[in-house]
Amino acid sequence: MRKILLATSALVAGSVAASAANAAAPEVTLFGSLDIQYQTESYDDQGATANTDQLGYLNFMNSFMWDINAEADNGLAYGGRVDWRPSNDTIDEIWIDLKGSFGTVVLGNDDAVGDNNVPHGGSVLVGSFGFTGTYVAGTSANVGNASTGAESTSRNYDASKVSYYSPDLGGFGAGVSYTPNASSAGTSTTSANLTTGAVSTTTADSTYGSQVELAAWWSGDLGGASLTAGALYKTADANVATNEDLDAYEIGATVGVAGFTFGAGIFDNGDSGVAKTATSANAGNGMTLGVSYSMGATAVSLGYLATEIDNSDNTSDEYTNISLDVEHTVAEGLLVYGGVQFAESNDGSVSGTAGTQESTSIVVGTRLSF
Repeated sequence: MRKILLATSALVAGSVAASAANAAAPEVTLFGSLDIQYQTESYDDQGATANTDQLGYLNFMNSFMWDINAEADNGLAYGGRVDWRPSNDTIDEIWIDLKGSFGTVVLGNDDAVGDNNVPHGGSVLVGSFGFTGTYVAGTSANVGNASTGAESTSRNYDASKVSYYSPDLGGFGAGVSYTPNASSAGTSTTSANLTTGAVSTTTADSTYGSQVELAAWWSGDLGGASLTAGALYKTADANVATNEDLDAYEIGATVGVAGFTFGAGIFDNGDSGVAKTATSANAGNGMTLGVSYSMGATAVSLGYLATEIDNSDNTSDEYTNISLDVEHTVAEGLLVYGGVQFAESNDGSVSGTAGTQESTSIVVGTRLSF
């Protein structure tokens, strides 16, 4: 039923666009950014083979985007976006959107409704964006299975999907995204060993079938403070009958007052992807906290990430990350930044210091936005 409803909505919106008379040709706007970053990381365990010392461009932040916008005589707004990443010559995002009194329909490769509207602690971080940036300390030599990410499992990010956003109702909004199985295959980030129930962070093809993401949010002012809050829920059937279905949620908020912006969020993956026989295992949960302060051309932020996952042997793995970032606007569109991260991961099944890995990373970069 949900497939029929979403497909019908997309077809109706498409037929409206086809019958609309153009008031003017679509306008195209080019924008993007270039980012050159130096990264270094050292581990307390000198035997770690993942020590980092590198300089280069960032695929995530080196992009050229074209926005297309137009409006028909009957009030229908339509357009789209193409996001090209020159460093690996790929299209990261590409979609068509249709907007009107009915809301907004997005067809193509874009983040899901919750990804675009539900904040968390990392949403307020500046500079290299701390634990939500392109370099996350402790990832390469992470021990245990606890997530190093600030969001719930199985985010299908830019997989092809159909999304619907409701009209804005006094700051309130809601939406739903449908990602067909053919698009979501291979995008899951958590899978479970069918025998032991142990959860691993390696990508597994077709872990889940078609995915549905639901989200709701509110943004506005309260007592002189700006507030944004939201929640999302995602679900999908497991493609392996002996595994649990996808069942995960996130809740988060940001508050801005007197130059400060505070952010917080929690996520819980429940038993998503875990073997049904592994009754003591789960797919992990986490929390994020962040605060930033802006003083003219300079901004600083402090972030904290903590995640945990339960294994089938009644042990737990943990990961924590503390990040401190600073950025300074040198001129319009030109930004320099620096950050340090302190990360620690623990494997609960390994006793003593052998089950712990600590690291410190430093990131310095220059970003040009246009």
